[in-house]
Amino acid sequence: MYCSKCGAQIPDNSASCQQCGTVFGGAQPANWSAPQQPWLPVTPPGDGAATVSLICGIIGFFFAGLILGIVSIVQGAKAKRLGYTGGKATAGIVLGIIDLAVWAILIIIIIAAAVLSVSAYSYF
Repeated sequence: MYCSKCGAQIPDNSASCQQCGTVFGGAQPANWSAPQQPWLPVTPPGDGAATVSLICGIIGFFFAGLILGIVSIVQGAKAKRLGYTGGKATAGIVLGIIDLAVWAILIIIIIAAAVLSVSAYSYF
């Protein structure tokens, strides 16, 4: 037989578990108290990926938006695929798309300005 609380193997006729002290089939002794489990915060699945998505989306406005925009979109999609239901993943995806668009337009403007400045000197 196995203990229903800790999973330790115990003899079939045992009244309690030798590992965790769980009593089977009767009242608890007067001096017995259930072992206290430490409280641990439960992190929803995909929370880490959602956080990375949001941070990359924000930083992508200022630095390396094309790269961080892609990372933001991929991590946001990963968080949603893992079942994350919070808004961080969605915000990260939206910011990633905005990063890609803004930085693509910025690069096109820079290239166009460079081409125009070079072509302006070709007339002389």
